Amino acid sequence: MGRVRSIVIDGASPNRIYAATMEGGFWRSDDEGDNWRPINKNIVYLEAWSLAQDAQGLLYAGTGPASVYR
Repeated sequence: MGRVRSIVIDGASPNRIYAATMEGGFWRSDDEGDNWRPINKNIVYLEAWSLAQDAQGLLYAGTGPASVYR
């Protein structure tokens, strides 16, 4: 997984956690962090900087050189 820069706990499903890592991109756990899987589909630059979730539950991910994914 790598070093974690940002964590988001899903507001609608508290068992679901998202993590942004320095070397491995973005990860998701559906069991309170016991198991993790990568969620890097269509993300080219895997140096993750930030995560945010809006009121509708959409996740936004920030990567290295000024890229934001939804």
